[in-house]
Formats: sequence, C-alpha cells, structure tokens
Amino acid sequence: MGEKGHCECAQFLRPTIAHRILRGCPLAFLGLQKDDVQECAQNELVSLLKSKAVKAHPLSGAYVATLIKQIIKLADQNGVNIHDGLYECLGDAMAQPSDTAAYKHYVITSSIWIYCQESTAFVSHGTTGLKTWPAALFFIEWARGNKPPLLTSSSTLLELGCGTGLLSMTLAALWKPRCIISTDRSLEALLQCTSNCKLNGWNKLTLQYTLSPLPSVPDKLTVDPPFLQEKDDGCRCPEENGSLTLECDPSPLETNSHSILKRDIQDCDPSFKTSIEIQRLSWTDCDDNQMSVSQRADIVFGADIVFDLDIIPHLVEVIHTVLNHNKESRAAYIASTIRNPSTYANFVQAVQAYGLSYSELSRSSSVQDLVDDLSCPIVLCSITHPSH
Repeated sequence: MGEKGHCECAQFLRPTIAHRILRGCPLAFLGLQKDDVQECAQNELVSLLKSKAVKAHPLSGAYVATLIKQIIKLADQNGVNIHDGLYECLGDAMAQPSDTAAYKHYVITSSIWIYCQESTAFVSHGTTGLKTWPAALFFIEWARGNKPPLLTSSSTLLELGCGTGLLSMTLAALWKPRCIISTDRSLEALLQCTSNCKLNGWNKLTLQYTLSPLPSVPDKLTVDPPFLQEKDDGCRCPEENGSLTLECDPSPLETNSHSILKRDIQDCDPSFKTSIEIQRLSWTDCDDNQMSVSQRADIVFGADIVFDLDIIPHLVEVIHTVLNHNKESRAAYIASTIRNPSTYANFVQAVQAYGLSYSELSRSSSVQDLVDDLSCPIVLCSITHPSH
C-alpha cells in the first residue's frame, strides 16, 4: 500500500511508551516520566508522529493534541526545552478535521504490527463493537505464548462478536489456522472488520447477499488470504443477490524486529494462508443458514462479549451448539472483563447448566504489555464437554 518508508530507530523513547501511544493508550495509564520528555525523546516522538505509517493511518488528532500538551507541561516543570517539531505536530493535530478517520497501531510482536480504524466512543452506531476492549488485548497477550491443544493448521476458528476484527487478524497471524470465521450482529461492525482486514493485507473482499430475516443486511463477507496479486482500487456496487469485489494494495503485518519505530512495507509471508470469512450472526434470532457455521468451527473464541444478562442464555446456547457437533474435538475460549461479578457468575452458571466444563486459564508465562486499563479483573476461560 503506497511507497516504502520507515521512521528511525528509537533509542530514548521507551518502547512501552511508544507502543502505548501508537495504540492510543489513555493518558491516565500512559505513565509518562521525566525521561520521556527529554529533548532526545521529544525528537523521537516527533519522528514517530511524522512517520509514513502514522501519516498514512493517523492517530486521533484530539488524542495527539492532548498528549503533546501534557508532554509540554511536564517538560516545562522539569526545565526541559521544547522541540520545535512538537509544536508543529500539535498544530497539525489541532487542525485535523473532526471527521478524519482515526487509527490505532498495535505492535503485537517484533514481527506483527496491525492497525485498525476504531471509534473512540463507548457506543457508536448502536454497537459497542467499533472499538477494541481490554479483554481482546488480554486474549492476545495469552495467545502470543499459548495455543489451544486442539489447534492444527487445518482448524477452522469462529469468533463471536468480532467488532473491529483485531482479535481475528491477530490469531490468524499468530496461530495460522486454515480459516477464521468472524461474526457479529452489527452491520457497522462487520463493515469495520472488513475494512480493517483490507488495511492489513487480506486483499480480496467479496460481499455475498443471501436470504436473511433482515434482507437489507448482508449475512456474509468472505475475505481471502493476503496473497500479493493484482492491484485494483476500483469497486462496483452490488445488485440484489449479486456480489461486490474489492481488491486493494495490501499493507503487511510485518515490522522490523530491531526497531519499535521502523516499519518497512514489504511482501506478506507466502506461507501465511489463513482465510477470514466475515459473517452476520445474531445469537438471539439466528436462523439455520447463519448457524451453519457451527458445523464447520473447531474452536470458538470471543472477547468482552459477556456483559448483558439478557444475552447470556443465547450466547451460551450458541457455544453449546458449536461444541455439541463434535464433543471430543471442540473447545471455546472466552476472555471477559469482570465489571459486574454477578453478571459473570450468571455466565458461568449458564455454561455449567448445559453440562459443559468451565476452567480459567493462567497467563503467568505471558508477556503482559498490551492491556493498559487493569482497573477491572480480566478472565480467560476455556469451555469444553466433560468428555473432552
């Protein structure tokens, strides 16, 4: 996607701070220190904010402006000169139109960098799925060093409540299963997930219309693996029962392993063949066509989907339906932020009422560097049949 480019290596701006800034970490959790506002660190922050990767997929202007003002204030308090480029970046951020698309850059590992367009609001377009929540990042921390015992290169994974698509894309890059089916009830979330997959290298998107209780809502979008093929930014509008095909110049998931700020545009790994299917699935009114995915899925996963008492019975029923197709070779992994202990206890009781086994997984061996807000506990559980 676009010309090759990079920004210089960081020697003074702490990696944890740089990574948090790139993913839009709330300033309350950023943890700025005196060393982070020294002139050399300011210079590297300016290089980061002016890098081609950030220019192509800008951070929120409001976030950057607030960040720079806090750095200037802290620098003044410590008698540190302010880098001229910092004022320039502040002006650019304040001048950014309010309707400019904002992105978050997630540095997952030294070789995986994913960016997502996200909403900054808790609820947008009637859904909470247009932003990444802490439990998804908690799941990713665990997944970097762990894999489900049942996972193979021929596995099909099913995500419930895919939202922005970050978790699906990350597990595709880390675990490399054959296929991931990303589902959500919200059309806005499905379109956002599709757009983010396109940004990160899945270069052929097909929107298929099928019969649905909601005929105006597409049930399924299929996203092919990120093979570098022909480039075509054009698109044609779909007709009823037709298809819309988009092809884009993909941007890879790779970063330079020696620099937290260097991002070279390069070809995707040809061995990376995970396909992603994006499909509408409503837990409360799913029909046989939508639930056909249950026969294909080997592993179910989701993050921050346990939050509504009224929805929990339907969620657990979907999980049970998937696991029931092959009791000995299927499992579910759900990460949840425990905002209300009684709500989560209700979820656990519903799981056990279906005769399923529930167990919590430890992340003691995982590098814990992605979750910024730990004000509420986060739990990752596995759900299986007792016969497993």
